[in-house]
Amino acid sequence: RALVEKPKVILIQACRGEKKGKTLISDSVFSPSISDMDAPPSGGWEDDALREIHIESDFACFYSTTPDTLSWRHPKEGSLFIQRLIKCLRKEACRHPLEELFRKVQDSFKDFANQMPTKDRTTLTKKFYLFPGF
Repeated sequence: RALVEKPKVILIQACRGEKKGKTLISDSVFSPSISDMDAPPSGGWEDDALREIHIESDFACFYSTTPDTLSWRHPKEGSLFIQRLIKCLRKEACRHPLEELFRKVQDSFKDFANQMPTKDRTTLTKKFYLFPGF
């Protein structure tokens, strides 16, 4: 109960498969299909002393790589994902919300085609700021 309605951030540094994470692309146009969205529940609901919240609310999960691909590390310097995450946190955490920090880390991998960090199951409903004492 202590973590109800409090942000929970999960960072996962691990391989998620054996693929190298890069591919060749062409300039062809691709149109993804649009899936139908479920309608929200309606009618007859009222507030009470008890209330329900979604079981997976207020989560942010950030993986070091996409599904089915390797996560890279240097034998002495460690994980590339953790290195770039720490660099971003030190430089930007006092100015940007967590999801923007994640985007900046993802952007830092544009020069490394073998790996791309991935946000997964992010259900934060508010901006979440870290204020480190750096």
